[in-house]
Amino acid sequence: MQRPAAGGGQGAGGSDSAANHGRRDDVRVGLAGADSNGDASPADADPASRRSTGSVNPLTIENPFCEERLDAAERRNCRVTGTPEGRYPTSNYGFDVHIDTGVDNIVGNFQALLAQIANAIWQACLFVLNLVLTLLGWAFGLTPFSDNETLASIDRGLEGFYAAFTEPGLVVAMVAIGAWGLWRGVVRREVSASIAATALSLVLMLGALWILHEPRATVGTVSELANDAALSVLAAPQGGVSDAQASYAEATAEVWSQVTIPGFAALNFSDADWALSEPDPELLETANEYVCVDAAYLAQLPPKRWAELQAADDAGADVSCEQLAATLPAPRTNAELYLRSSPGSLAREKLWDEHTDDAPYSSYFAIQGDEGAWTRLPLVVVIALGLLGGICLLAWLALRLLVQTAVAFVLVLMTPLALFMPALGERGRAAFALWGGTLAGALIAKLVYAALLAVVLFATTVIASLVDDVGAMVAFLVTAGIWWAVFLRREGLVSFLSVSRDRDGGASHGGGSWRSRLLGLETTARLGRTLAS
Repeated sequence: MQRPAAGGGQGAGGSDSAANHGRRDDVRVGLAGADSNGDASPADADPASRRSTGSVNPLTIENPFCEERLDAAERRNCRVTGTPEGRYPTSNYGFDVHIDTGVDNIVGNFQALLAQIANAIWQACLFVLNLVLTLLGWAFGLTPFSDNETLASIDRGLEGFYAAFTEPGLVVAMVAIGAWGLWRGVVRREVSASIAATALSLVLMLGALWILHEPRATVGTVSELANDAALSVLAAPQGGVSDAQASYAEATAEVWSQVTIPGFAALNFSDADWALSEPDPELLETANEYVCVDAAYLAQLPPKRWAELQAADDAGADVSCEQLAATLPAPRTNAELYLRSSPGSLAREKLWDEHTDDAPYSSYFAIQGDEGAWTRLPLVVVIALGLLGGICLLAWLALRLLVQTAVAFVLVLMTPLALFMPALGERGRAAFALWGGTLAGALIAKLVYAALLAVVLFATTVIASLVDDVGAMVAFLVTAGIWWAVFLRREGLVSFLSVSRDRDGGASHGGGSWRSRLLGLETTARLGRTLAS
């Protein structure tokens, strides 16, 4: 049989008339077939390009954690959506709208407009949240000092800078240190202080030379240890420190589900508790018959199964939608029964057409009809405000991490210049100490932000475990409140975690304690506040 066009079908279900109500077609798919116009179908594409066909996530950006050793569920998510947290494409979270419109239906047109505005706000929040989670993955995974190719480029650049600029001036610097030591020791008769200062200057310069000639063994080692420790902190609440990357990916996947599926259930169904319960057998049967007429669903097929289906099609065999549905993870809730298909797809349209007039489904689907527009818009505003707290918090953490990485990168490249600072006397040594402390702080700052993120992720999962007692939406709103509280008090929490205050609780002279200065966190925090403002 000929395969129906699998374009994700924004109009696939809309063309079904009322005459089709209650009738189920025997939908079968031939992978190498053509659509009704004789054109090649999206399934003819190479399996590697399936993600770009049909109604799939248009903002897919590969998360660097997808390249790590993850659990099976997160590996599947990476294959389908490019992120470890996304079980379904973000575009599939759009809700269904079944409102009669027309030239003579002014009220219906206005209601449809309200529903589309609500849908746009909802999906915009999800796209931004997905993007921020990916950016956070890049912020934790991006470290120029652990990549061999990048380190080799840094090494070559520093050696070139040293040969062209530092080496010719090194003799002058040594002479200056010797002359200054003689003047202070002989003329001013401060022999012990002169010897100590000269020795300290030489030690500091030797340290800079070590970084200059061995960036891999110095900043590379410190950066790698800090990254491993940060990931271990993130994975600690999950109990999987030995496999930190997989534990972090699992945590973000849980958080994504806990903050997106309740919102979808509330916006797409009149009864959110029913939407989050096990799939209704009758609805599951209907959806399985038509779900394959959607490129977003076909994109979820594993490569091995895709090759088997292509081989079967080459042999002239057809494959039914039910057979395809058996090869993919079964939906766990009624909401996921919809999420596995794109909005407007034939499967979603058939669920409305065949069940909306039957009890109890008519009460579950009521929000998708005419009266739902008045409920959806204020509800989506409340949900969007909650998601905005998480977006702001995660974006701020990602920005801070990227700033720390950029500061460390620039300071390492400044090593040939910092080498001369100890030769400039006491103030020069103080400037060198600030350079070294800021570099060390920038390299290990991930620990501070990883600890804060770990607490946030852990709190989110703990609250989500209370769903059975308080309801999914209440748990989501409490989670949103925690996000906003942490975001609004972020500076105080970072100061506490970085021990940036003195014992008496007040700020030390100059705006930060000696411990904060030693770690270099004060300077980089100022840079972060400047960029974030």
